[in-house]
Amino acid sequence: MVMSSTCRRRGALPAVVVLLLVVEGSATAQRARAQKREAADVPEAVEWRPGPYADLLREAGDRNVPVLVSFLPREPSRHARVRLGLFQSAEFREVSARCVPIVAMDADHPSAGGDPTAPCPFFPTIRCGDHVQMARTLFPIFAENGVIYPPVHLVLKPTGELQERIENSAKQEQEPERDEKIVRAACEASKAAGPGLDRGEYGKRIAQLREADTALSQDDFAKAWGLLQCIREEVEIGALPDRAAVAEEAVCKRAGEVLDWADRQVDAGEIAAAYDTFRQIEAAFKKTPLGSRAQKERGRLERGKDTGPIIRAHKIALEAEDLLRKAEACEAQGDVGRALRVYEQILERYADTPAAENARIRVKTLRGQADR
Repeated sequence: MVMSSTCRRRGALPAVVVLLLVVEGSATAQRARAQKREAADVPEAVEWRPGPYADLLREAGDRNVPVLVSFLPREPSRHARVRLGLFQSAEFREVSARCVPIVAMDADHPSAGGDPTAPCPFFPTIRCGDHVQMARTLFPIFAENGVIYPPVHLVLKPTGELQERIENSAKQEQEPERDEKIVRAACEASKAAGPGLDRGEYGKRIAQLREADTALSQDDFAKAWGLLQCIREEVEIGALPDRAAVAEEAVCKRAGEVLDWADRQVDAGEIAAAYDTFRQIEAAFKKTPLGSRAQKERGRLERGKDTGPIIRAHKIALEAEDLLRKAEACEAQGDVGRALRVYEQILERYADTPAAENARIRVKTLRGQADR
């Protein structure tokens, strides 16, 4: 191909050069995509934890991950070298995600206005008061001969036991070596601990524990037991299964107390209330001693010469109440025709139940509205 003088004057490039540029551009794009994929595995910043320290130790044990503690000096020029060097490195950010990272510095910052509740300008995931309190909490635990010369970095096992202490280097040129040692020590601690639970999964399971505790306080045994069983069956890492087991014991203890109460209700002649309790426990604790006990007591009431008729009438009333709730839901959704049909069904099948009286009132009201 011959390039004209006009093309040459305008700066046009030979085809082979254009092809080389395209290939190089493609390779550059591929490298950029690869770097982007690698960067996706590295957190944008270290997610420092606010404390209290006891809660963070519990998190480490629950997740089976090490604790990484960084004591920093008060002087801005000194802690800036750590903040802008080590803490910004991809290696440190990556390993911190596999640990519980804690920063301890006994100094507020002018930009925070001296307010300990203000977000820290240097560590945005915590407040100034958090790292100050952490320094004061940890100093008596980790000081040697009553002193700490920060920066000092500690790697703790998931149990809270000290695994390695990395002291500050007196020579600035040795800081890269120190930083490499810190990252290496944290990586080795994580590897030695074995598989760990990531923080997102941990948050989900902690929420389940709290939800189970709330359900237990409301005697919602089915919900509490189901949540705890889920943790026991799906989580095999760290101390969370043990915590769920302890919570299960509390649920069983409370359920046993409720069963004892139901037995006393039978003796007092409150047959229907006792029956409902037995059914609740039986449904919540299937294939367990508690469930078997509740099932046995329920069956005894159903077969009893004196209690059987009471239970049959009670079950009919429960069926009517279920239909009443269905009709009310239809009415709330604006489906008046279907609601009327269900109300009439209650009047036809369950005329002698308390639900029938409510159904009768609603039928009269709805038909009166239709006639107007």
